[in-house]
Amino acid sequence: MSPVNQGTCSLSPPDNNQNTQVSPLLISVSIRDPRVLQRCFLPFLKRGGLFVPGARRYALRQRLFLLVTLPALPGTAGQRTTHALNATVAWLTPAQAQGGNGMGVGLHFDADGSDIRRSIESLLTALL
Repeated sequence: MSPVNQGTCSLSPPDNNQNTQVSPLLISVSIRDPRVLQRCFLPFLKRGGLFVPGARRYALRQRLFLLVTLPALPGTAGQRTTHALNATVAWLTPAQAQGGNGMGVGLHFDADGSDIRRSIESLLTALL
């Protein structure tokens, strides 16, 4: 899994052929910084979700298998945790989106995402 760079979430493997690459059915996301997780988490989606920047193309409502590695709690020697779950593409952000947001995809956790949502909310609560 690739590390998260400079305040963003990242996909693995990196996007090489931005518009011609066929999207995989598997997305791997590694988030090392809890503050990055805070920016990428989508709590307003019914079951939660993540915004994942990248140039790969996906279709709305496309189902994907998602591997997400979350950061350890700040100030602890805890281990990072990895969650495997299904997700659905909820929205697409094009390359020239308003507000300076980069290109990416909003992923809505499927019904099996309750564990990761609880883990994310616990991490974010610890930041307060």
